Amino acid sequence: FVGNDLTCGNCHLNAGQRDRALPLLGVAATFPQYRRRDDRLVSLEDRIGGCFKRSMNGTAPPHDHEVTIALDAYITWLASGVPVGERPEWLGRNDIAVEARIPIEELDLERGRQLYMTQCAACHAPDGQGIDLGLAKPGPLWGDRSWNDGAGAARVWRLAGYLRYAMPLTAPGSLTDEEAQLIAGYVNAHDRPAYGDKASDFPDGTRPQDAVYDTLVFPVHPLKARLAEIESGN
Repeated sequence: FVGNDLTCGNCHLNAGQRDRALPLLGVAATFPQYRRRDDRLVSLEDRIGGCFKRSMNGTAPPHDHEVTIALDAYITWLASGVPVGERPEWLGRNDIAVEARIPIEELDLERGRQLYMTQCAACHAPDGQGIDLGLAKPGPLWGDRSWNDGAGAARVWRLAGYLRYAMPLTAPGSLTDEEAQLIAGYVNAHDRPAYGDKASDFPDGTRPQDAVYDTLVFPVHPLKARLAEIESGN
């Protein structure tokens, strides 16, 4: 069901148990939940399927498939003792505050590239495809084997919030809000697989303003031209 070189553990670190790295502890207790992107109530199984379709650039396994059941069972076990309907305080903390967000058109991609090379390339490689470290391989950050443009990580401020608190792996929390956004802008200036049904997302019309791949927000990707200039040396 996976269509790229990513695993759940590339983002949900320590098997979903690391604080500020998209922890899955207690998540099952928050479902079913309303999701604005879908404009409906979704189940945990729906959410798992969505990750396969977007972050993994693949297809959603059926709800009764052993893959869905196994992931559901593990995530539910991680919520042991958490009251149903209660949102644990450690969830949803990887956000860049609204007042700290840099307008997308003002992101300095050259500085983002420099920060990427000093803070990220040791694990993810200068070409963003990841370096085989033996026990693990950090996932590719762009290109055909990365997340597609319908994934949450394809949004600049959303990705920046993750980077701000979870990366670099050996020094999480060391990046500033600005640095995390510049790196996220550089990463999401690159090409990646297309999610075919982005137009159906956010049917209420209030689409995220950091969704740089969404042509309903940005008719032309606001960062790609600048990236091309940087890569050509201009």
